[in-house]
Amino acid sequence: MEMSQDTAAMLPSGDFEKLDKHEREEFHALQERMANYLIQASNHFQVQFPHLHIEWKFQAEVYQSPQARPSTVRYSGRVY
Repeated sequence: MEMSQDTAAMLPSGDFEKLDKHEREEFHALQERMANYLIQASNHFQVQFPHLHIEWKFQAEVYQSPQARPSTVRYSGRVY
């Protein structure tokens, strides 16, 4: 699976740089676990339906204040 970056309609940058070292390390580990799950689920789906193509876009940001984060994220293209 190829992973690339697309900045179209992504969430604004969160407060990652404001976190302490332990918080940054744990957030990075969380991102890795989420990406690994998506890859595993996509691979399982692809085995079941080899004639279909899966494309997903993923972004995780961390915010120190719930009021600072946007409620939704919208992508400019199809996500399926």
